[in-house]
Amino acid sequence: MQIPRLLSKPFIACIVMVCALGPWFVLTADQGSSPEEAIDEQAPKVVRLLSPPGRVAEGKTDIEALLIDPDIRELVFYVDGEEADRRKKLPWRGQVELDSPPRRQTITVKAYGPHDRLMGEDSVEINRVYRPFRVRLSRLEGEVGDHVVVGGEVSLPYGTELERVDLYVGETPLATIREATFEGRLSHPIQKGDLVKAVARLKDGRTIEDVLVFGVQNVERGETFLIQLQVLVNRKNGPPIRGMKKEEFKLVEKGVDRSVDSLQPADDVALTLGLVVDSSQSMDRLWMATRGAVQSFLGSLMGPKDRAFLTTFSDQVQLAAGWTDDPMDIDRAMEDVKPEGITALYDSIVFSMLQFGNEPGRRALVVLTDGMDYGSHSDPDQVVKFGEQLGIPVYVVAMVQRDVSRGRAGIQNEAPIHSLKLLTDPTGGRLLRTGARGGLDRAFQQISDELRSQYLLTYYTDRPVDDLSARDVEIQVPGRKKVEVRAVLAWDQVR
Repeated sequence: MQIPRLLSKPFIACIVMVCALGPWFVLTADQGSSPEEAIDEQAPKVVRLLSPPGRVAEGKTDIEALLIDPDIRELVFYVDGEEADRRKKLPWRGQVELDSPPRRQTITVKAYGPHDRLMGEDSVEINRVYRPFRVRLSRLEGEVGDHVVVGGEVSLPYGTELERVDLYVGETPLATIREATFEGRLSHPIQKGDLVKAVARLKDGRTIEDVLVFGVQNVERGETFLIQLQVLVNRKNGPPIRGMKKEEFKLVEKGVDRSVDSLQPADDVALTLGLVVDSSQSMDRLWMATRGAVQSFLGSLMGPKDRAFLTTFSDQVQLAAGWTDDPMDIDRAMEDVKPEGITALYDSIVFSMLQFGNEPGRRALVVLTDGMDYGSHSDPDQVVKFGEQLGIPVYVVAMVQRDVSRGRAGIQNEAPIHSLKLLTDPTGGRLLRTGARGGLDRAFQQISDELRSQYLLTYYTDRPVDDLSARDVEIQVPGRKKVEVRAVLAWDQVR
């Protein structure tokens, strides 16, 4: 996919990539750090390294970086805390030696500026074992008519907590266990052919079960991974559809039918929202109207579990308000902004994507701009790839202003519109063009309707996930005609 370049000046850039593990982007900020001072964890996140699960790296491995700040003087690369390489000039490419056979290791890069000032850093674990969510009954011993001993184990995905394991004989509940590894005697006489079932439940509500049949030989079961997709179903050229059931969906993964494990409506799943607002000079006369539209949008959209942040951009990008559950924090931050400068659109989108963590749930990035990109250093092609890998739908609201001197509407030039659609469509978002304040309100209302109509769909796969993407998963709604399904998959949501 190629995106027309709208940048009129060269940029200093490097993409941090571990073999085929995926790019990362660095937007440096003035942290005011001394040479040995760590980056402030409360400061805006300025670097992220993506590594899709399942990829294996070993031996000599090239690492490349994307740097925008011209003050960067040196990159230092580390493997498991030991310095592996240094680079002081272009190309910003380090080479490290990884263990062979491959094992779990940590790669770190640190960027230094003038006077050896630490400007940014990031780390990534490679060859990490991505544990699936599963429960396995490994022991079922005893005599017919007697009490039996049951043993098993729950595999917990990274970052999750076990709530409980319930044990059944048939449909009769017999025990509840709070530990991931368990063994004990069931106080229930058992007969040949009885089903012994273990149901594991995570604190986030997900469940999975395993069954053994007493008195017969049970086959070995393979590993499974829980895949999470953010799904939106729209009527063709119409509004989104709410109130759907999981039985309405048909899911095909690389030609193989998969069963939908769960379908959660938007109201049951927290939303993390990034709001990116153009604060360049041309927005000055529209700022009060923009501020009011943003406040109405957030007030109607955000619930008690939802969080948002605000990025403003002109020729510089600023995290105006960090993560908050209070829309008034966003409004107060906009009150302090004075529109000025030119438009660094792509830099602001990359920067905002970096602020998202690995939290489960729904995510979205909403961008409001009135102009072309004149000042970014970021590569638009990489912005698209970054958005697809993170699984963040990008919505862009393009405000059309009449340019009297040119006799045309500024942002409606063919090249900018084409480039913005190439950004929104692959990420599962949408491009909306609007004019006056009323049009801005309508655009925000359409985005709000879509975000409140999303579903979080999960299913299990036994396929290796190293080459799985959203394009490999076809979601159909056979019982409904003339509908459009959009879905995104985030690698950090694979469980």
